[in-house]
Amino acid sequence: MAMLEAAQYGVPLIGTAVGAIADLSPEAAVAVPVSDEASLAQAILAVWRDPLRRRQLGKAAQASVAREYALTRAVDRAMMMYEMMASDE
Repeated sequence: MAMLEAAQYGVPLIGTAVGAIADLSPEAAVAVPVSDEASLAQAILAVWRDPLRRRQLGKAAQASVAREYALTRAVDRAMMMYEMMASDE
């Protein structure tokens, strides 16, 4: 959840390829293998040293979160789940 909140403000996302990071496109986040500290450190340094890439990642993450987690989309998903549950009875 914290990653999605950060992305909402245009913070570039870097982390292990699980949860929210794994769900985002490579244009919106840098995902590294789980338990690979060296890859994580390299990814952080690479993004830190490249201001243009930092801005691009931040903007793409922000757009992705706005698109995927918008209130209307969340309501649509909830309604779809309720309809599926109601049709199973």
